[in-house]
Amino acid sequence: MNDFERIKEVCKIDNLNPSSLAKYIGLKTPQRFYDIKSGKHGISKELADRIKAKYLNISISWLVTGEGDMFISDEKIHESPKEENAYEQLIEQLKERIIDKEKLIIALREQIELLKAHQKNDVPQEGNAMNADAAGFSDK
Repeated sequence: MNDFERIKEVCKIDNLNPSSLAKYIGLKTPQRFYDIKSGKHGISKELADRIKAKYLNISISWLVTGEGDMFISDEKIHESPKEENAYEQLIEQLKERIIDKEKLIIALREQIELLKAHQKNDVPQEGNAMNADAAGFSDK
């Protein structure tokens, strides 16, 4: 679920559209939501804080990363968790995700190089274009 889809999920709680949600959380315009929709921005800490201030049972971690449950239990709300600690945990989770993505990028680059090597070996030796026999279009 991407950032904008999570915003839409928050909207569903009170049957709001993004414009109405923007007003409800104190934004002058819904432009931030449309920037999120277009991929220009993600959900910022400030935006997450505004949403969390109105929806106490929303998980900040879910809101920012999409991981875990959307709602936190009532017991956790009344425990008065330290927000700073929650953000530190979130930062660590995001750092771990970055490391995982970097590993994935390295693996994908290796696959690209292997495919390039195989491509060079599969190309017919008469130039770079396939001849009719290699393409299966011969008259035989």
